[in-house]
Amino acid sequence: IENPSQAGPGFVPDPAQARVLALGFDAILADYHWLEAVQVVGGSENVDRERADHLGKLIDVVTTLNPHVDHPYRFASVWLNHDESQVREAIRLLRRATEYHPDDWRNHFYLGFDQFFYLGEFEQAADSLERAMKQPGAPAYLPRLVARLRAQSRDLEVAEIFLREMLRNSEDPED
Repeated sequence: IENPSQAGPGFVPDPAQARVLALGFDAILADYHWLEAVQVVGGSENVDRERADHLGKLIDVVTTLNPHVDHPYRFASVWLNHDESQVREAIRLLRRATEYHPDDWRNHFYLGFDQFFYLGEFEQAADSLERAMKQPGAPAYLPRLVARLRAQSRDLEVAEIFLREMLRNSEDPED
């Protein structure tokens, strides 16, 4: 096969077994599986369901062996979107990301996006995005998005509170 990303899925160890077998070389083994995950995607714009499942297993091993990595969590979230079970796996990985990187707004944002866009879970998405907006570097548009999600979930009172708070804290009347 010319392009390794076109190869079928290979063996991926159970994350707990991988940790035992790493014999203290967790970070090195995590890096190995991360490189495999990148090869699964290759230069593809689309990843089929089978390769996405394989990618999810690899990222689970990577983040089990080295939970302090950052990018792999969001990388998995981008590709695990073929069905509800894949999205739920992406959400599980993103929740792990928020445990190890609670101050990174991007992990909370990706979590909220998956909850909203793929599952239609407006209230959970609003909760995740609310956590994102409280982190350093979060985009200024997040409070409006949270308010809209609260309104969409029929929690108009909460949406109103959010909008009033946003206006009260806004320095620019045009915001």
